[in-house]
Order: sequence, then C-alpha cells, then structure tokens
Amino acid sequence: MKNTRVCPNCNSENHFIAYTCADCQHYLRDKVVNINIWSEFWSFLETPFESFKRIILAEHKNYLILMLLVILLKLFVNSIIIQTTFEINQEITSNLIPNFLLESGYVISFLILFSLILNKLINIFGIKSKFKNILSILIFSMWPLTFGLAVLPAVEYALFGSYFFTFDVSPFEMKPAAAYMLYGLEALIFLSAVIYVFIGMKVQTNSKLFSSVTAILFGGALFAVNTFLPLFPL
Repeated sequence: MKNTRVCPNCNSENHFIAYTCADCQHYLRDKVVNINIWSEFWSFLETPFESFKRIILAEHKNYLILMLLVILLKLFVNSIIIQTTFEINQEITSNLIPNFLLESGYVISFLILFSLILNKLINIFGIKSKFKNILSILIFSMWPLTFGLAVLPAVEYALFGSYFFTFDVSPFEMKPAAAYMLYGLEALIFLSAVIYVFIGMKVQTNSKLFSSVTAILFGGALFAVNTFLPLFPL
C-alpha cells in the first residue's frame, strides 16, 4: 500500500496527511481545523472521497461523540428489530435502558478494538496512520444510520405500532408489502454504511483490496455484535 503526496518544491514523497514536507518544510496542503458536520453530510452524497479526506486531516474530530451517540441509538433499534424478528430475544424491550447501555458497551468496545487493530496493520504496511483517524473513519462511515434513526422508526411505528418492534403479531402478516419495504430499507442503510467504510479506508490507505476486506469484516462483525451478543433477560 502507498498513499503519498509529492512536494511541489522538492519532489520528495510525503504521506498525504502531512502538513509540511519532511525534507524542505514546504507547505503541502491547507490546514483543516474542524469538521463541519452539516456540510459534510451533503458532501458524503456528492464527493465522499473528499469528505473523508477532510475528516482524516481535521485536527479536531468534533461531533465524534454526538455521531457515536446517535449511531448507538440506531444500532439498538436495529437490535430490537432483528432479535425480535428471529426470536433471539423476545423480551429485549422489557429492559430498554439496561439493554441500551449493555449493547452500547459492546459496540464501543468493538469500535475501539477494531480501530486499534486496523491502525496497527496500516502502520505495519508502511502507511502513516493514527488511531483517532481510523476511529473517525469508522464512526463517520455510519452516518446513514443517523438518517435511519431520524426517519424509519417513526414510519415503522406509524404503520405497525409496537408490533414492528415486539413481533407479537408479525408485520409480514399485517402489511407484508410495507414490512418487506421497511426491512429492505433497513438493510440498505446498513449496507451503505459498509460501503462508506470502504471509501474511508480507500482514502486512508489507497488500497482497494485492503479497504474491501476491511469493509466486509467490519460489516459482518458489527452485525454479529448487533445480533448475537447477549442482552437482558439472559
């Protein structure tokens, strides 16, 4: 893997995140201080590669905690839907706050561990990387989940009431066309987050193979964390 920026002054190679040339100290790029979350949301749709580049280069990863909180809420809603649909834990909604805190602990631990491993691997391959940058890529890659949290639960509740989240009566029996459409949208939002992981890692490493493997592993592992780790009642 190789991801470099050529100095226009002395033609030496520097990593693309470098602010000044290591050899002649010539400025290589504009300084990015903060992340403008609102403009980045639109940029994710139009120019996602440039958006991730700004996120990686930003000195302050502002909005990271806010993004993480929203994502944790959406992932917990996903867990309720998945675990009740497949009868993994039909009583998950009876302990909402403890289960949200427990699953949030799972997800945060997973994100930290996955970021640490990725950062170590990237540095082994000879590319300059920081844990904070990798964690930011993973969290901001899941921005479609924020849209899902803002829109889909309200639509699901309006169409099916609590049955969509408890499965006491199957939504597929009540309104099959609407149920399949909503489940499809949930899957599409999750898949789009995996695609954004690929884009973010491609910006960081400039390797399609490494980025593809990373995105697939991340999506599979996150789905497993979201689905199979035990929640109350145990």
